[in-house]
Amino acid sequence: MHGYDDCGGEHDRRYFRKRDGQYLNVQVTEYDSPKWQASLLLREYLRANPGAARRYADAKRVAAITSPTLLAYSTLKSAIVAELLSEAETGLK
Repeated sequence: MHGYDDCGGEHDRRYFRKRDGQYLNVQVTEYDSPKWQASLLLREYLRANPGAARRYADAKRVAAITSPTLLAYSTLKSAIVAELLSEAETGLK
């Protein structure tokens, strides 16, 4: 697809990459799906909470260094994403 490799994913989210002199990673999420809504909630929570954003950045850095694939990277980040989403949801109540 336009030079991107399909790296797999889940039923409502797929990962693609392009390696042609530069590294491009793309995540495609089904519009208005639960994953879409969770991504928006996480984004807004991180924008409003610098400490949470730092924790997320730290976890992403570790995952990027230790992950051989995009899916492994996503898996390694899943615990911090779940934790931050729980915090975000609690903050809304």
